[in-house]
Amino acid sequence: MSTGNGAAAGPLDSLFAKTNVVVLVLFGLCCNGIALILSIICLVTAKDPVAKKNATITLIVAAIFGGGLVVLNFVGGGLAALFGR
Repeated sequence: MSTGNGAAAGPLDSLFAKTNVVVLVLFGLCCNGIALILSIICLVTAKDPVAKKNATITLIVAAIFGGGLVVLNFVGGGLAALFGR
């Protein structure tokens, strides 16, 4: 299977190479857990440079947003304990 630019394709190359970057960013924001896993798998197995670039973008967005949610949850729990809620 080829992604259209002559490079050999890995298992997730067509998903990350043919999908618009805006959709991949939204995927990283809305479904950051599965986006994180799929982008790591794509980075490891991809042979197409476009797919690797798009998977890297998705990985960064999912990691930043997921990490931000963890920090906000931790801070919110600390503030609730501090103010007696």
